[in-house]
This record gives sequence, structure tokens and C-alpha cells, in this order.
Amino acid sequence: AAPKPGETWWDACAGEGGKTLHLADLMMNKGVVWATDRSDKRLDTLKRRAARAKLFNYRTEFWDGGSRLPTKIKFDGILLDAPCSGVGTWQRNPHARWTTTPDDVRELAATQRVLLENVCGSLKPGGRLIYAVCTLTRSETTAVADAFTAAHPELEPSGPEDRGRKTENRETQVRPPSDLSPPSSDLRRLGEGGSVFRPPLAPGAERQRHVHRRVAAALTRLTICANFPSCSRRQHAQSRATSMR
Repeated sequence: AAPKPGETWWDACAGEGGKTLHLADLMMNKGVVWATDRSDKRLDTLKRRAARAKLFNYRTEFWDGGSRLPTKIKFDGILLDAPCSGVGTWQRNPHARWTTTPDDVRELAATQRVLLENVCGSLKPGGRLIYAVCTLTRSETTAVADAFTAAHPELEPSGPEDRGRKTENRETQVRPPSDLSPPSSDLRRLGEGGSVFRPPLAPGAERQRHVHRRVAAALTRLTICANFPSCSRRQHAQSRATSMR
């Protein structure tokens, strides 16, 4: 799913630009990366960092995550590093165990689904949509991925690559083979007085966490390919509806 020089990509939740700069560098300063965020302050930081890195193949726009998109351009790739509960970063942010609540996770999962719906229409035919979160909760990972792919049959989950070789299981990263999560409700509050939040992890997350101990960023990643022919999503949906009558 790596971008190629000359392509057009969208870093939808760009923040201070770490991902944007990486995409721009991979594209060798050719093509363009649209970087959007709901914080003008963060976008200003992005510009300063890009200037220091001597990367210029980007542009910034304010976007609050709503249905009114920053551009009508269709993209070769969209990176949605969505807001999340950050369970994958708890090792470096241990205080989050006492500040994260089940309601937070539910609200964030709803936000993630809305963001996916809002950005997916901006894909070119054959484009790639990468959904990434630095969390391990089921609600924000497998549940979001399953609901989104079920709602969009015109989009196809793309198999991950393992050290340069594609795996046989096309959905290994979305549905790892072993489920080591406790067989309980999706969210639990454990500890004396319910003060510590310990959500069950997504399937296989406990096993993979030993490999990615410091940060689980990009551990939960869904890559979607727009596999419909050279027509718009609306045209594809209309033709699909006609064929089902």
C-alpha cells in the first residue's frame, strides 16, 4: 500500500505531520499529499516540520471530519489514522488506564465509522484506503472493519504483506487466527471500584503485542482497495442495484 512518486494521497487526520512527511518522502517529493486536520495549530507545526525536512509535495487544508470534504479530488490512496482510545500506547502513557472509560471507546468507535464513510467516496478506482489506529479494543478495530466492509461490497479488503511476501489469508490483520481475549462483554471495568479500564483485546492482539511492545501503532490496520471498474461509486451502486432487481 506504499505510495508511489507522482500519486495523489490524502492524510485525513494529519496531526502535526509525521505521517504526511513520511508519505511525501516515500513519493520522493513528486505528486502531492493532502494533509487535513481540525486543528490549524497542528497544521502550522506540520508546515514548519516539512520546511526543515525540505519536503514540498504537500498541501494543508482544515477539515473537521464532517461530510463537507476539503476537496473534490479523487485520491490514489487515503490514510485515515483515526482518533482512538490509544490502548496500544498505554506502556508509555500508563495514566490512560485511569482516564479511559468504556463510553470513550464507544464514542470513538462511532467517530471512526463516520470518518471512514466520509473519506471512502474520495478514492479513485483501484485506490487504497488504509484505516489505522493505535489501539487494540475490538470495538475500534475488528468491529469497525467488519461493519465498514459489509456496508461497502464495492471495496475489497487487501491482504497484508509479511516481510515482502503476501500471506495466504487475505484478512490476517483484520481477523488474526487466534482469539486470546477473555470471553466477556466487549468492555469491562476491573479493579477496585472499577478504577482501571481493561478492555478485552481484539483477536490475536495479545500475541502480537509481545512483538510490538512499545507502541501498537499500525498493528491494527485495514487496507481497502477500490476494486470497482472505471466509474464512480455512485454509478457502481446504481448498476449493482439495477442488476439485483
